[in-house]
Amino acid sequence: LYLISRQYLANPWAAVATLLAFAWAAIGDEALVWKAAAPFALSWMCALWGFWRLTRPRLGSGVIGAGLLLAAVGFFSGMVFVIPGVLASVALLEPGRKRRAMVVCLGTLAAGSLTWAMFNREDLAHYWRYGGGQLGAAARLAGAAMDSVRAYNYPFWGALRVFPSAPPFSALAAPVLALILLRRELHWRWIASGLAMTLPLLFVIVLIRADPGVWKISRYAYQSFTLWVFVAGA
Repeated sequence: LYLISRQYLANPWAAVATLLAFAWAAIGDEALVWKAAAPFALSWMCALWGFWRLTRPRLGSGVIGAGLLLAAVGFFSGMVFVIPGVLASVALLEPGRKRRAMVVCLGTLAAGSLTWAMFNREDLAHYWRYGGGQLGAAARLAGAAMDSVRAYNYPFWGALRVFPSAPPFSALAAPVLALILLRRELHWRWIASGLAMTLPLLFVIVLIRADPGVWKISRYAYQSFTLWVFVAGA
């Protein structure tokens, strides 16, 4: 995360702030302190590292990036839903390298999707029935959209360790984000990259899991705080 931030944020202290904000948020997170949830942290490390390699001009970066993305999927198969976001992020920040990223991401996505279909079919059926299994597709999608918003909001205020988990101050996020986006072009592309890499996975998790309180489970929302530290860095 520091390497990515240092590459795209003009001020080196902004990269340090990004790093420290994520570290502060992750302290006490289930993905770090609960052994069974360690794949969430390891897979996210590999995904971010793979994304950084795909933005680099060096020969062999594509191969290394592909290996890291495959490792991310190996640690946590749900990472197949992050790969399209990685491709979108490379296209946003490094348009000249999007062709290489497309080859790498599509190949990794195909391999990861095949793995998902082979080894996670029973888990998918189990979680789909869990919680709101009797709801229609439209209701499930709407509920997942709302849970995604809650999942972004929950770790943001929880990480501050100052405000309650669901304070009325949430409305402040929109104008603050708007002011940041108005500053210069790089910022909206930077923040959009964070959203692209975190939203698809978070949405799929809350959609499949369908537990009314799943958005409060920190190991599932572990990656979502990356969006807020991208905003903080910007």
